[in-house]
Amino acid sequence: MSEGKKKMELVICHKCGARNPEGAKFCNNCGVRLQLTVRGGFEGLIYLHVVAALYVLLSVVFNALVQASPLFLGLYVVAGVLGICVAYALSSGKAGGWVKFASLIMIILGLIGTILMFLIGLEIKGVIGPAWILFLVTAWKLWKDRRSL
Repeated sequence: MSEGKKKMELVICHKCGARNPEGAKFCNNCGVRLQLTVRGGFEGLIYLHVVAALYVLLSVVFNALVQASPLFLGLYVVAGVLGICVAYALSSGKAGGWVKFASLIMIILGLIGTILMFLIGLEIKGVIGPAWILFLVTAWKLWKDRRSL
């Protein structure tokens, strides 16, 4: 199999636990549709996108500074939605060029928003939160996995 393609394997049947041969779409024992998983895939990148998306979306709900600013509100909502979309696409094995682009946009928007919030927090006692580090780690992981996507 070429290096650019993801290796797929069938999981053990989640209903009855039976093992099925490579390529089977339905369980040979109980007939339930089998779910595919990506082997050696993007688990770390998926988790980073989910955590980053949850961070920014929860900030929209609970952070008064984010709620008060249309700039922060827009950055955080778009970054959160893109993060969830990218994580879903990666977990379902539908990685492609658009996933890299959406991931990059999510990282850039998240970095802009969280770095600005960090700088504002330096002026307000007790509001400092270096969440931008989360987006830097996600960018590093995306760079590391770029050829596999």
